[in-house]
Amino acid sequence: MWHLERRAEAVAHVSRAQAGFEEMLGAGHPNVLKCFHNIGMLSAAAGHLREAERVYELALAARVQALGEAHADSLKTMCNLGLTRHQLGDHERAAEALGTAARLAKRGLGPSHPITLASEHNRALAVSARGAHDEAAAALRAVLEARRRALGVSHRDTLQCAVDLSSVLSATGKAAHVTEARALLVSALDETVSAL
Repeated sequence: MWHLERRAEAVAHVSRAQAGFEEMLGAGHPNVLKCFHNIGMLSAAAGHLREAERVYELALAARVQALGEAHADSLKTMCNLGLTRHQLGDHERAAEALGTAARLAKRGLGPSHPITLASEHNRALAVSARGAHDEAAAALRAVLEARRRALGVSHRDTLQCAVDLSSVLSATGKAAHVTEARALLVSALDETVSAL
């Protein structure tokens, strides 16, 4: 349904499902909370970022209350909230939310868990957007290495991290970093072709 660009209808269906689950299972049930989170995702995907931020804030509060802040579902919402804030240009609050998600995920889920790595990756992008390119590049290098080990060199998340790291390196304007960025992309391409 989403691919048909029928966002309003998709949100209406998810909202009806949420109401039905809430009536049957109670407001704090994981299915109810997942619907809430999904409305945020639909809003963000449609470019309604302020609405997505508001929904994610409400969904996060509900998930934290029902499941705890270190639960994987709470961390997913926290990560999406941070990413949405980054897309809105609120890089300080984005980095804060993503840093909290990364710290909690690392402690509770492990350093190579996808939520941990996604939070660290997105936090690095928010940090870079604030102008701290060297800090962001160091974080992205660590995420890239972890994703290579956990997912392989040709996984889309590994490749996206390589692309983002090359962009951050290029943003520093340092010749050595620009050369490293170019080499990184060529290496990622070579590794992907070799994996085929």
